[in-house]
Amino acid sequence: INFFFSSEGHNSMGGYDLFYSTLKAGTWKGAVNLGFPVNTPSNERYYVLTADGGTAYYSSDMKGGHGQQDIYTISPGFLGEPPVIALVVGFVTKNGNPVDAKINVTDSANGNSYGNYQSNASTGKYLIALRPGNTYKVAIEVEGAENYFEYVNVKSLDTYVEVNKDYNFVIPQGGDTAAYAIPVMTDSSDVLQQKIDAQLRLIREEQNVQVYEQRIYRQVLKKHGEDYDSTIHFAVDLGTYQNPADFDSTKLVGLGIIKREITPQGYYRYSVGPFKTMLDADLYRSRIAARDSTIGSNSEVVVYKNGERQTIPSFYRAEYRRKNYVPREETRVVMSKKGTLATAEGTDISYDNVIEDKGTFQAQGLEYKLEIASVTDTNDFRLSYLSKYGKIEKKTYPDGVTRYYFGPWKTLKEADDFRKDLLAKDSVAAQSLIMVFYFGQRKPVQEFFAASPCNHNPVDLAFFKNKTLNNPAVYKKFLSLTGNYCASGLIYRVQIGAYRHPENFKYPQLAEFGAADIKMYADSITLFTLKEFTTVREAEAFRQECIKRGIKDAWITALYKGERKTLEQLILEDFYGKLIQ
Repeated sequence: INFFFSSEGHNSMGGYDLFYSTLKAGTWKGAVNLGFPVNTPSNERYYVLTADGGTAYYSSDMKGGHGQQDIYTISPGFLGEPPVIALVVGFVTKNGNPVDAKINVTDSANGNSYGNYQSNASTGKYLIALRPGNTYKVAIEVEGAENYFEYVNVKSLDTYVEVNKDYNFVIPQGGDTAAYAIPVMTDSSDVLQQKIDAQLRLIREEQNVQVYEQRIYRQVLKKHGEDYDSTIHFAVDLGTYQNPADFDSTKLVGLGIIKREITPQGYYRYSVGPFKTMLDADLYRSRIAARDSTIGSNSEVVVYKNGERQTIPSFYRAEYRRKNYVPREETRVVMSKKGTLATAEGTDISYDNVIEDKGTFQAQGLEYKLEIASVTDTNDFRLSYLSKYGKIEKKTYPDGVTRYYFGPWKTLKEADDFRKDLLAKDSVAAQSLIMVFYFGQRKPVQEFFAASPCNHNPVDLAFFKNKTLNNPAVYKKFLSLTGNYCASGLIYRVQIGAYRHPENFKYPQLAEFGAADIKMYADSITLFTLKEFTTVREAEAFRQECIKRGIKDAWITALYKGERKTLEQLILEDFYGKLIQ
């Protein structure tokens, strides 16, 4: 038995928090805090749990609500230990009409009463909850009819089960006063047991996550396959590979343009799209599987909502309701089968180092383009035939030079891979050059990623002294001016939590980045910070990754020679102007 309650005690994170305690062997266990993101420094109360433990509703006055106490739902994984019961629901009718029936449940071994229930006189609906460990006799009594009973064995039940069974009692019309019960499905007295056993078999099967995902995917496809929304499109991921040499698309020729991108983790993702509906994408996926079963087994349909990529289990989260199931945020990775991972090639050793160190790095306002030509007279441009490999962008600069580009790409590695592919097709690509665009400012790769970017002129930040960095436009301008600066003794960290009771803060979605640095400051607030960066731009890229994974309040703090400073303090102290000179 689980007991859920709200309390200001038991080491709450601030105000009222939600806790639960479990009754085992007649003893209540210690109170367990449901933790972040359920509990916050605000007040959380009034917890209601569904019978299967899959969803809970609670109220909170946390920031961002619409009033005082707003109602929120909790996804599986934050509900403590799930209940273990057999829930039997259905309707009792007499000659097809709802009836007030008495339902008596006893222990079949000793006849002791387990519970007395009644169906609703208006609707005929009933509900029985059977705890594991016994065999029960369920007897249904309807006035004017013979009693009906079944035996149900749930001695070894170890999970939640919910089954439906209706009972229709028929009283013959005319002179015959005999009455009897005819269960809707069959006249057998073990129908209920069969239903429970079938449900258990399904649960055992669905403990295999992939089997469960496939079944729900089919249901989602049937329900939403033809839905259309102009803000949504679908794509078919052909696989995410640790080593691009493992992806062989030779059998897929003629089935569309295959796109390649580098994930934030440095893996290679191949995809085709966009498609307007999930059904269109799924039909294409079937064609892929028919051509190449290996790629087909690694492929899956994904969703883009306003440009943001999500897996089907993540996007249709409400459909994947199995308790303890956490929808996947990312696709599965095909690990390397051909040895050492491929690395970029180049003649300039410093360029190779940049590719190795910064190849998959991403940041707000940062993109890469491949410059294939620069001319003062556009009539001199002779490479328009390369447009068969992608769209060529033309831009004339203030110095009168017109430059031609492929791109943009989000990472240097993507741009470099495109350049190598182009070079294999046409030797003219040997004259091309990858350029970095940071908030529109154009620079060569080596210059942008120079070893000492701090050798710049002082930065005048007077504009920001009466501004808040919470304003997106102000923050964007701040990044454009200071993002690439660094200094000896200066590091940046990403703050993921600040609490008076740090023991209740959990961050499993960031586990791959290691343990956070935890430190209590003079105001008794404990800060959790992750990773160290030499530039604000790098820290901002990681902050966005944290936000994407659910840490919405992630923010950047600085340490200068061990002293913690906020970005606002750096501005007020004219830090960049004095330090960078």
